[in-house]
Amino acid sequence: MNTGTEQLKQFNQNSLDAASRAANIALTGAAQLAKLQLDAAKSALQEGTGNSKALLAVSEPQEFVALRGQIAEAQIKSAVNLARNMYDVAAQTQSEFAKFAELQFAAYNQAFMSALDQASKHAPGADVVIAGIKSSLAAGTAAVESIAKAAKQVAGIADANFKAVSLRIAGTCDSFIR
Repeated sequence: MNTGTEQLKQFNQNSLDAASRAANIALTGAAQLAKLQLDAAKSALQEGTGNSKALLAVSEPQEFVALRGQIAEAQIKSAVNLARNMYDVAAQTQSEFAKFAELQFAAYNQAFMSALDQASKHAPGADVVIAGIKSSLAAGTAAVESIAKAAKQVAGIADANFKAVSLRIAGTCDSFIR
């Protein structure tokens, strides 16, 4: 086999591995979300049945109102908890995709630099052009890293804000119901 054929075979294998990894990340996140939703549906059915039985057993109006308030509080807490868990799964999946993309980008850059080095060996006088390409690639890589760093900071801020809002919602519901 010649080097070109081997490189193409390796490129195809790497592409297949990358596609498989990306699909695995997506499917893992989707499975976790589906499990959360199914668990929430089961829990809602069980709680709804129990709540209905408890409401039917009440004989005093004040007790009925108090029980409705307790039920509403429990349902709001369950909804906030489900939203938090779903957000956590989405954030984790996004983080895995970001790490995957960074690794793929680094591997691509390394392969491209290696190809440029090979080209410079076989193309006398192309050193200046290849040095320019490498310089441009380094500048592009620095820009991508800067953007990725900013995106991580924004994601961190969004995460903190989401968590603060969900805690505030739970606290507001507690004070509203009581």
